[in-house]
Amino acid sequence: MEKKVIITHLEKENVEERINLLLDFHVQKNLNHTSMLVSKDELRNMSLERIKSGQNILRFYVVKSPNKQVIGYCWISSIDWIEQSCELSISIFPEFRVGYGLLALLEMYEYLYQHLNMKTIVNQSLEGNSLLLAKNSSIKENAIRSDFDSYTFGRYRSSYLWTQTIDEYKKIGKLRSEKLAKLKSKLKSKMKV
Repeated sequence: MEKKVIITHLEKENVEERINLLLDFHVQKNLNHTSMLVSKDELRNMSLERIKSGQNILRFYVVKSPNKQVIGYCWISSIDWIEQSCELSISIFPEFRVGYGLLALLEMYEYLYQHLNMKTIVNQSLEGNSLLLAKNSSIKENAIRSDFDSYTFGRYRSSYLWTQTIDEYKKIGKLRSEKLAKLKSKLKSKMKV
């Protein structure tokens, strides 16, 4: 299957664009205020230091469309190499969220499970992410609500946290494959008639 998004490690040449994004009003309202409390130079130095020596605790990635246009960023934090778990965060530019957000999530799951050997991924969605929480109401029903979790855009916001294990990931993949096989079989039998 052809990849719908391309995810690469954040490199030095991506830092300025990411800093500009962090300083953008529309993005800032969904993140913490770090980028508003420190200078652009400090943000640059923090990013470069993280690339150079902080990969064991926090990793940043660039999300690109199939034509290699930057459409967002994702990062993993709270990395526990012994327990093989981490927290996954994704920030897709508003104009690309519909369609690309879920694709970035699925690509990151595959990367984390298959290449970093993670066993459990912790996901978080801030309240107000109506697209994710409305379309996938099972998340809201099965997630832990953490009131006053993040201070963003001058107010405290609640978040929803849920985990997905590698076994759940494999089970979902198997169910999708079975559904696809049934659908193909059904279509094939209708074509014969």
